[in-house]
Amino acid sequence: MTKTLTNCGSWPSPYTAPSISERKSKFLEIYADNNHLFFTQVDPAISKNPLLFKYLENHATPIIDPAYTPHTAVHEFGGGSFAAENSLIVFSNKEDGAVYICKNTPSPTLIFQDSNMRFANFCIDPKQQWIFCICENHIGNGQPTNTLVLFDLTKPNIKPQTVHSGYDFYSSPSISPCGGKLAFIAWNHPYMPWDQTELLIAALNSSGSFVSTTRVMDGKNCSLAEPRFARDSTLFFTSNISGFSQIYTYNETVGCERITHLTGDISTPAWVFNLSRFAFLSPTKIAFIITENAIDALMLVDINEKTTSLLNLPFNDYNQIECVDGFIYTVGASAEAEKSLLCISPGTGSFTYVDKHFQPPKNKDMISKPVSIKLNRDQGPLFAFFYPPKSPLFAPLKHEKIPLIVKAHSGPTLHSKPSFQSSIQFWTSRGFAFMEVNYRGSSGYGKDYQNALYGHWGDFDSTDCIEATEFVIKHHNIDPNRIIIKGSSAGGLTVLKSLIASNLFKAGISYYGISDLLAMYYHTDHKFESHYTRRLIGKMSDSSLKKASPLAVANSLKTPLLFFQGGKDKVVPESQSRSMHQALVKNHVPTGFGYFKDEGHGFRARSTLITCLNAEEFFIAKVLNLNLAVSEKSDLIDWDV
Repeated sequence: MTKTLTNCGSWPSPYTAPSISERKSKFLEIYADNNHLFFTQVDPAISKNPLLFKYLENHATPIIDPAYTPHTAVHEFGGGSFAAENSLIVFSNKEDGAVYICKNTPSPTLIFQDSNMRFANFCIDPKQQWIFCICENHIGNGQPTNTLVLFDLTKPNIKPQTVHSGYDFYSSPSISPCGGKLAFIAWNHPYMPWDQTELLIAALNSSGSFVSTTRVMDGKNCSLAEPRFARDSTLFFTSNISGFSQIYTYNETVGCERITHLTGDISTPAWVFNLSRFAFLSPTKIAFIITENAIDALMLVDINEKTTSLLNLPFNDYNQIECVDGFIYTVGASAEAEKSLLCISPGTGSFTYVDKHFQPPKNKDMISKPVSIKLNRDQGPLFAFFYPPKSPLFAPLKHEKIPLIVKAHSGPTLHSKPSFQSSIQFWTSRGFAFMEVNYRGSSGYGKDYQNALYGHWGDFDSTDCIEATEFVIKHHNIDPNRIIIKGSSAGGLTVLKSLIASNLFKAGISYYGISDLLAMYYHTDHKFESHYTRRLIGKMSDSSLKKASPLAVANSLKTPLLFFQGGKDKVVPESQSRSMHQALVKNHVPTGFGYFKDEGHGFRARSTLITCLNAEEFFIAKVLNLNLAVSEKSDLIDWDV
């Protein structure tokens, strides 16, 4: 078919703000006991809240009353909201934060409730007598106290008994098959769980109390994660002491032994609980997810031979893994399909979708697939994913250079992945190129790259976005006069710092972005991240922090900026975005401010997402002088353009 030549950025597209903001089925957590798979799923056709399902004989069945929602806010980010052991289910309920159990009935039984306490990361012993979990106690002023606790189900008056305390944080309790040992992870400020943790094993008595505790590894300068006991009670875990997160074993006779020797990360930064990245497929084989250069793969390792093999599957993004009855279950996505729960046969490599209603995106001839970019520089490599414009019907005008949207991911200890995102296809199908920069400090490239941003936040990330953009200008036919940069939260800071450091970008878009480093340094409210910002920024005087903040130079900025902010944001105060916006208005720089009083740090409401994307398109069309059939500017945005 002959394509119509027309201006990039103005191509008609089936991707619209309402269509890509439509609520889709989403799998949140998966968990397996010895015989069954369990998962939480948000299915808009059934409920707006997550439901807990049991998967048996190719059929998913809700197993608790839908009036109850597994959810936890420990560390604010949650995860690990439920666990199962045969017929016994335990979960933290969203509405009241209480702990419930149910067994062979959809009607849960309350076992404990205290409005000051949050619970997560549950672990049930094989005899179903004890439940270990993490308790976050918010009683009193100041930061909460985190402990490892036990619920003894054999007692008439069930209360959490503290079995270990003294560390700032705990995670990942795992009990041995005989019920005699409990492994867990602990760490202290100023570190995050991907920086430095300790792995401990406790010997348990007949009441579940600790008899003794052994430190397996102190985790100095490395992250230990995901302890899991095999059926023979050998402990498996991951460590990034080699520079990449790999699988190790421990037993009292031999000590620690490395099982995998690969240049990729098996564990990933634990922003939430229950990020299972390996699982026992059989007594001699482990299935695991590995990330190399931000691309995921599924592999097997023979425990005895220590040999690995790759499963050849069409997916490049996996999230969590469990094994039941010789099958692998994982939430996977590809360059052409969004995430969904998969059932994989490792012997044949065949797979099915657990969600029988799942449908990969239509219009495959319109899907832009990413090109991996690596820049070799004196200061170390730089990585990005570049998406060229794509349409089966339209092509750029002869000699036309392509407009570009650059995105800086949030975190910042995260990474952009090369899997399908309708929010990217929205732009590429209209004739834009799109680039996601995995700047220094991103995960997915090993420990050294991940740690490189500490002490240089706002500088290395913005420099890398600028240099990646300069590279694609030279090598991918990009128009240097039509480049936009966007980001959210930490990515919003990268946007602002990039605009201050360079005239390369013609406009910026910031979602609840950080503009006042001094405020963030001293006023990170929640305990989990309370030292994270300080390590990212490094040691600086208050005056230096103030000078390094985008807010300090807001009056000199001449680049158009669009801001979005939630009224319930507890991470980045509204004042940071609003002050930046007001400075631009004062200096007659084109700008817009979208304020959504009921949104927090990360927008959820479909109406908000539609408004924001339509506002982005209007703003970009205005700034780049594109001839787009864009609806009039929204009254919900405070415009000054």
